[in-house]
Amino acid sequence: MSSISQVLHDKFMRVLYDEGNYTFAKTMEYIHSKVHEGEMLYTTKVFLAVPNNGFVYIRHISGSTKYLHSEVKIDTIGQWEFTSFSGTTYFADGTIMPILNRKSNSTYVPEVVFRHTPTINVLGARRLNLVFGGGTNPSRTISGTFSERIESVFAPNTDVLVRLQNQSGGTQYATFIYNFYEEQE
Repeated sequence: MSSISQVLHDKFMRVLYDEGNYTFAKTMEYIHSKVHEGEMLYTTKVFLAVPNNGFVYIRHISGSTKYLHSEVKIDTIGQWEFTSFSGTTYFADGTIMPILNRKSNSTYVPEVVFRHTPTINVLGARRLNLVFGGGTNPSRTISGTFSERIESVFAPNTDVLVRLQNQSGGTQYATFIYNFYEEQE
């Protein structure tokens, strides 16, 4: 083995070796460990009849002391426009969405709040805009669009509004699924 190969091999083995045991089999990916710690959460909202050119809204406000790490997945049919905004003001905050823990007996209480169907006073600054889907085929967008999980991280006290517009030509459903966890950083 060349000296460079030996150095890389030794570094790799040190990463795996912990307290006299090779821990490769015990290593879990980070998100999976969050599930086992009772800190991996999700919330969903299904809009059953969004008219053509109609809008649906979901808003999330990260807690005062923790960063929100989230990924949103949207399932629907046809073409849709996804836009997110920051700095939006509201006449009414919207309906609180229940948050579920992926570990059923966890007592973790999240700081983040998710709301659907707020009444908007003034839209804020556009953060992200994309169009996905087309025709009458099933459509999906995921905020992490690579094969690995890529999340967005929102600082404490960050209020983000997501707007979805149906451009399919007919009434459609839209399902939002947010997978998330919080951390102090």
